[in-house]
Amino acid sequence: MKIDMHVHTKNSKDSNQNLQEIVRIGKKRGLDGVAITDHNKTNENVAKDFVKLLKDALIELQRKESDLLGWIENILLHTFSLPETHSDYRSSIVERANCVLPVVAFDPEVKSFLVRVVDDLVHKAWLDSIGTVITKRPPLSWTDDDLLKFEQEMIAMSSKIAKYERLALAKGYIHDELIQISITSNKKGESFKIIHQTQSEKKQVEQVKEQLSAVFKNLDPNENIDLILRSLSEYAVKLIKDHKAVKQEKN
Repeated sequence: MKIDMHVHTKNSKDSNQNLQEIVRIGKKRGLDGVAITDHNKTNENVAKDFVKLLKDALIELQRKESDLLGWIENILLHTFSLPETHSDYRSSIVERANCVLPVVAFDPEVKSFLVRVVDDLVHKAWLDSIGTVITKRPPLSWTDDDLLKFEQEMIAMSSKIAKYERLALAKGYIHDELIQISITSNKKGESFKIIHQTQSEKKQVEQVKEQLSAVFKNLDPNENIDLILRSLSEYAVKLIKDHKAVKQEKN
């Protein structure tokens, strides 16, 4: 935090600037605050103006902090492929992080992130901690460059977590219902996706299955299994690709 600890207003003989002008210049120079150190006595009206200015600045800071923490929350949701309407996203993220931690011992960057994710902190401090570990700076001191860095690092983190979830699944660290889709093409390489299915989504899955069955009802599965599976695999690859593109746009 950068604060100029010695600033005079026009109430001192060596300055001709009022409080509003000092605040404007301080913001332009990237300062987080200033300390008014006038030599002469300050009259009551100036003191009242200063208190009002300080209160307004604190209200603005609180609003910006709330907006910033909400933005960090949305980035976390996209990182773990959770919908923005998820009612208890933190519990889901913590649960998945605990499953992945045993397989990231040799990746200090991912491990440090996941350790912060599973920390039992109050929510505001939790978000602040996650933002700090990614950018090496507390969110309230972020510049535009830090915002961009956080976005980019979390996009990369999403891919790394998906890779480690795959490994954790293979090693038996994940015991909840989970599906891994992997489609490999000699021309397009591999597309894979880890799917976390909640109990509430099972009914929806059954409905989609019925719709897919209706699409292929005129094809004999014994005679056309390659055609059906090829169609499904091509569609799945497209969905995975489109999903990654949307995540990057949102982040």
